[in-house]
Amino acid sequence: TLAPGTYHLGFIVDSTNAQEETDEGNNSGVAVGTLTIVRNVDLVASSISTSASTLNLGDSFNVTTVTSNQGSSVTTSNSLTGVYLSTDSTIDTSDQRLGARWQYSLAAGASATTNWTLNIPSTLAPGTYHLGFIVDSTNAQEETDESNNASVGNVLIIQ
Repeated sequence: TLAPGTYHLGFIVDSTNAQEETDEGNNSGVAVGTLTIVRNVDLVASSISTSASTLNLGDSFNVTTVTSNQGSSVTTSNSLTGVYLSTDSTIDTSDQRLGARWQYSLAAGASATTNWTLNIPSTLAPGTYHLGFIVDSTNAQEETDESNNASVGNVLIIQ
């Protein structure tokens, strides 16, 4: 597999010099122009949902997430997906992470649904939280768009 980048296309004939020739200096050439290899991967945090609305400290609850690859290339790296609780509607890695799983190879145009059973930490401050998730939370997968990796879902009351 070629890494993304710009390449020159060339050729060599009789590369082992098996054929005796009167001119050995004309056995290679380069095409005019360049060839650009692009890897188009775009992981998207498509949706997150739960039927829970009010939970107690220490409760477990079920969550469903959907991760999509909107790109035209298969993913090339394993990426970590995390589910979080946030006091605001912006989900980021500084929020309270409830769980994490690896997302392995995802084909171009494909989606993966993951069912989670998560626990509310007993040390969490009671209050109102936004449930969300981040795909490729460690930025292991090079993507064409890194701005669509987080999604916010339900508001949860933790008591």
